[in-house]
This record gives sequence, structure tokens and C-alpha cells, in this order.
Amino acid sequence: MAQGDAVSDADGAPPASPKLAPGDGRAAVSWASPMGAGARLDTTIEVIFSSPVDRASVEVTSVPPVTLSFGWPSPTRLSMTPKESLRPGTTYQLRVSGQLTNGEALHAVDWSFRTVFPAPREVVQGRGGNLILSFDDGPRGEARTRRLLKLLARHRAKALFFPTGQNLKRYPRWVAEVEAAGHRVCNHSHTHPNLTALSEAALRREIELGAGHGQCHLFRPPMMAYDPRVRRVAEELGYELFLWDVDTRDWEEISAGEITNRVLRGARPGAVVLFHIQAKHTLRALRRLLPRLEKSDYVFSWDPRDADPEAFGVGHEQTWVKDPAAQRARWLEHFESDAGPGWPFAR
Repeated sequence: MAQGDAVSDADGAPPASPKLAPGDGRAAVSWASPMGAGARLDTTIEVIFSSPVDRASVEVTSVPPVTLSFGWPSPTRLSMTPKESLRPGTTYQLRVSGQLTNGEALHAVDWSFRTVFPAPREVVQGRGGNLILSFDDGPRGEARTRRLLKLLARHRAKALFFPTGQNLKRYPRWVAEVEAAGHRVCNHSHTHPNLTALSEAALRREIELGAGHGQCHLFRPPMMAYDPRVRRVAEELGYELFLWDVDTRDWEEISAGEITNRVLRGARPGAVVLFHIQAKHTLRALRRLLPRLEKSDYVFSWDPRDADPEAFGVGHEQTWVKDPAAQRARWLEHFESDAGPGWPFAR
């Protein structure tokens, strides 16, 4: 993909002139930039004060930390240049405090901005390999799922779904509808807790009450919170941990542009991509992503029979795949056996 194909973050663009003054006449920061989403990685941070300030008194803090070089174009304007490039796809929280030249305290101001996540200069070619789409959490309504299933069907995609067990109780038809569309429903626990903080009895119950219904023994621990004990209990219950290679972070309600660029940067044959069913901009991102990835010769499927044997899993970084060629042979052996819909989707 050429650089010109970068996806815009305009759907999360910052306001042109944010107002920060308290409105009660106190000395304050009256304007700051950038603010909101879409800040460049080489952005200059600008602050305008309502009155001239004592430069030596001004303090600027940032989370995460940034080393800034200060410049003063005027007594009321501070220009700050980061000494290193900002991190892509990162929210920075800033605070400015100090005092005026007359000794009056400056009203401290907090604001934030988020940097863009640039598109890659080119996308790794799929060469007929599979990209595994996976969707966590939910369902919290059937309408969004139906729109997602319709979109996946349009691109002949077979995805893995990891809903929570408690949510499935509210939508009894959901599993059958998803399975009928060619997807698999797997285990993501019952209530989405931090499993490492539970007693062994509670941990076991969380896994036992998760989704899957006997046709998938993949288990994805919520928040990727697992330790040797979680792995042991899951394996004792017949499950295999299944994580991901590309985290879209769509649950943060980042823009569709950032979601798209995160996937384009991380796409490799055999890679697992993590989405969330209910995330605000996921559907919009998928409408952009799937056609682009098809042009790069990717197949969207968990089924190794849908992928080119030479490309299956070559870019997969999951710990459970040590040898992609051997893994593909293992999957095919089970698909061709009498075990039902095929390992690892049948227990």
C-alpha cells in the first residue's frame, strides 16, 4: 500500500480553537493546541495565556512523560517542541500551571490530545494466507451483530467470537445465528474478571460457565490476564489459551482510521486480530479494512483449508504456534477426522 493510502483520523479531529479559560475572570490558559484526536507525531504544543506570565514559574507536566523544549513567541504565548517523536496512537494528558508577572496565581489547566496512528508505507502481502478475525465481549444487542455478520458474509469471512457467558443468557438465539453463518463461538469466561485474582474454585467456575457449547475449546482470558495457574485450570477443563497478534484497541473508542491503520501495520499471514463486538467504530473500520486486505491477497478465516498451504500461519506470533507447518497439518488432521467440526473447535 502506498503512503498516499493512509487512513484519515478526521472522524476524531480536534476542535479548531478549544477554550480553556474558567470564565470567572481568573488568569488562565485561554487556548491550547493540539486537543482531541488527530495530533501529528511531530506536533508543536501551543498555549496562549490570558495575561503575561512569569516564564520561570510555568510548569508543564505530561502523562506519559514528554521532554519539551520551550519557546516564547510573545509574553502570552508558549510554544513547546517535543525533543523526540511522540508515540503513535497515544493519549497525552497535559497540565499547565504557574503565575503571572504580577505574582497572581495562574489557574491550572488540564487537557489532552491523541496522536495519529499512521498507515504503513506498504502492507505485508497475504499470499493467499489467512488472517483470523476475532471478536470479544458482547453481545449487548442483536442488531449490531447482524450488521457485522452481513459484512463478514459479503467478504466470505469466517471469524471467531468470544462473548461472555452471562451476556449470552440474554440472547439465546445469538449462538445459533453466529454458527449458522460459518463462525465459531468460543470461551471468554462468564463475567470477564481478572482471572489471576480469583480463587481456584471461582476461576474454574468462570471458565465452566463461559461460552462455547462444546464446539470450541479455545479459551481467551479477559484482558490477557493469565498466569501458570490460569493456564493449568483451563487445560484441565479441556481448553487451550488463544490470544492475539494485533490489538486494535477499538474498545477505547478510537477512530475508525486508527483501527484500520493498526491492522494494516500488523497484518501477516496467520495473524490473529482482536476486535470487540460492541466497539463504537469497529464496523466502520471493517468496511475499509476488508476490501484493502483482500487486495493484498488475504483470506479471512480460522479454517486452514481456506488458506494457501504455503502461507498458512507464516506470520503468526502466538505462543501456542511453535511450528506453523506442523500446526497446519495438525489442524487438517482433525478437520479430516471423524471428530466433528474439527479441532480445535470440537472437544
